[in-house]
Amino acid sequence: MQPLISIVIPTRNSSRTLDSCLSSIQNQSYSNIELIVVDSESFDNTLEIAKKYSAKLIKTKYKVLGARFLGLKASKGNYILYLDSDQILVNPYIIEHSLSSFSNYDMLCLEEESYMPHSFLQKLIDADRKLVNSLSTRHLDPLEGVLIPRFYKYSLLECAFKKLAADNMHDIEISEDCLIYYHAYSISSKIGIIRKALIHKDPSSIITYFCKHYMYGKGTGLFVTSHLYQKLIKRNIQFRKGLSFNLRSIQSIILALLRNVPFLIGVAVARGILLWNNNDTKSKGN
Repeated sequence: MQPLISIVIPTRNSSRTLDSCLSSIQNQSYSNIELIVVDSESFDNTLEIAKKYSAKLIKTKYKVLGARFLGLKASKGNYILYLDSDQILVNPYIIEHSLSSFSNYDMLCLEEESYMPHSFLQKLIDADRKLVNSLSTRHLDPLEGVLIPRFYKYSLLECAFKKLAADNMHDIEISEDCLIYYHAYSISSKIGIIRKALIHKDPSSIITYFCKHYMYGKGTGLFVTSHLYQKLIKRNIQFRKGLSFNLRSIQSIILALLRNVPFLIGVAVARGILLWNNNDTKSKGN
């Protein structure tokens, strides 16, 4: 009998991309799939799209890490595949091919490519992905690399979540996949890569990209005292390994600046707010 695969997708106002994601799952040659959508208070038609594909729906106020945890708790599969709503499985055989790799590995990275890049920002993201993919084995370290597994054996993922601190888990929305990977890697380093597995629908607007990473930076305020979380934040802002004097490397550096500048501004704002609140608390205590 085919083992059950649970595919968990966190969503929030994901109607623009979710249909393509779920359609690529529906078209898979592998049939024993459980589809779980964990929605964080969407107010568009995300839920209607999920219902169209007969997904198991979980509604929550949790942010991404909490949503991934709820999806794991609700799953019945032997393997868990975490997808984002803006990702598309490249062909109908990805899950079938990936499953056969679990005879050698406990978790799998699904290599991503960009979906029809046309804007300046999308071309930068595409070049950055190609740079990382060309040096993929150098990017598998959970603190120094870039690649993140998305396909796990259930038993490994369950152990990884047990290692995660419960405090503030529900509020984490940045580096949540890095946190999961960090703890999974501490248990097993048997990680494989599935080539040309996913297509990612990237944003086209630099302003949207800027605002997104500013909010990510601002969202770190709750976790500035966590030594591990600080390491993971540093991981997100470092330049890619393997940079050289070529166009692709230059594009990767430009993208890093577009990502890191608003992110670090957000971090500074978050720490300023934290400092203000601490000083306000002390003054009231006096």
